[in-house]
Amino acid sequence: MGYNEERCFRAVNCVDTNKVYAEIATRKPQAEGLKERLGLGASKVVLFVGAITKTKKIERLILAFSEIHGKLPNSRLILVGDGPHREALQELTKQLELSEAVDFVGKIIDGISDYFEVADLLVMPGLGGLVVSEALAHGLPVICSRGDGCEVDLVENGSTGYRIDSDSDAEVQRFIAEKLMLLLTDDDLRLELSNRAVAAIRERYNVKTYLNGICKAIECANGLAVDVCVTKHNQEL
Repeated sequence: MGYNEERCFRAVNCVDTNKVYAEIATRKPQAEGLKERLGLGASKVVLFVGAITKTKKIERLILAFSEIHGKLPNSRLILVGDGPHREALQELTKQLELSEAVDFVGKIIDGISDYFEVADLLVMPGLGGLVVSEALAHGLPVICSRGDGCEVDLVENGSTGYRIDSDSDAEVQRFIAEKLMLLLTDDDLRLELSNRAVAAIRERYNVKTYLNGICKAIECANGLAVDVCVTKHNQEL
């Protein structure tokens, strides 16, 4: 845009990763219980988390899932969230004869970590953003299209997941189906991406690096010592 690069600072949007780490460490038993309650067994689990609205383009994911489910009958799709588009999507799953393979679990706040723990990967088929960092922190590769912009940094093709830059429903649907098939049939590849996802969050895109980017901008603009800003927040964490 022509702005002075020395006065531009990156603060990649993310969830409170420290809180996520704490939940992962303390909720292992609950996650195992959830897996049993949902009857997942040895199923390969695809996860969506977010508001169920038209802007999320969840039908792209359901249609893509219908393409691969016949070849992978042990695959399951879990949709976490609620919203005005839920009824239409439930009707779509019925038309596709996927009701037994797709779980609409509603809005979850307490214990949301458990759903990430029982999943194999996450798909963000439309608008969104924060869920990407939460998924990566749990070691889930992410398949996504255009979101709020943070996915450009967070989802590195072939490293932490797969991303397509397209507004075409048909293109995104085909892309999701292709990458679902790839990751759900190649355990070694999925594990490799999982390890890279965890490393990306721990080393580059976490709540501390997010705040550091903001503090550096403040320092540049107002002369405030960045170490004072960061130290204050770290003490509060």
